[in-house]
Amino acid sequence: MSQVIIGMADENLVADLMSLLEEMDGFTVRAVAKSPTELVDLASRLEPDVVFLQQTPGIDRVSQTIQDLANRRPSTAVIQVPQLHPPAPG
Repeated sequence: MSQVIIGMADENLVADLMSLLEEMDGFTVRAVAKSPTELVDLASRLEPDVVFLQQTPGIDRVSQTIQDLANRRPSTAVIQVPQLHPPAPG
């Protein structure tokens, strides 16, 4: 069973991804992180097999988060989920 952490602030996208993972055998979502800092901390403590992440506008660059994850958990697969539509102006 592959342990998964999701790093996304978009609750709709998290719900969609969790639904997809529930339909597939072999994946257990251990945690959902709302920020890059929380994601790196959870990955260090929970030692997931897979991390899904999405860049949050206005927060850390996703490349830095990926580098931090790779440095702390080199055996963890990191999958970047693209932003499907631009954020609403505001």
